[in-house]
Amino acid sequence: MNKHEIGIVVDPNEMLIAAMLEELGARFRPAVIKNQATVLMSVRGGFALPVFSPHARTHKFELAKQLAEAKRFQGPWSEWLRCEVDDLLDDIEPSGKIVRTVLDKYNIAIRSQHLKRPKRRS
Repeated sequence: MNKHEIGIVVDPNEMLIAAMLEELGARFRPAVIKNQATVLMSVRGGFALPVFSPHARTHKFELAKQLAEAKRFQGPWSEWLRCEVDDLLDDIEPSGKIVRTVLDKYNIAIRSQHLKRPKRRS
């Protein structure tokens, strides 16, 4: 689930939730995560659904909002972003922290699988 997706556990009401999402025109795909029926959808698609209460501003809600509004690069990253990520990689930061730092600092969503540690010259 590392593709900027959100998952909603729907077990045991998977048929009802699927019908509701279809009625709302939401794009989703069923999945089983940790033995629970779940629907997966893009962060932007999920955040657009009228199911989030703006009064329950949990950290997950705020992160979903931030990811939904973040910029994304199509194709190679710009040089400045690559340099910034390389500096964070040089500091031996965990990938999750690098992704969150870029999101918080620049409002850019990157995926951890795109992080590559620079090769060291011997």
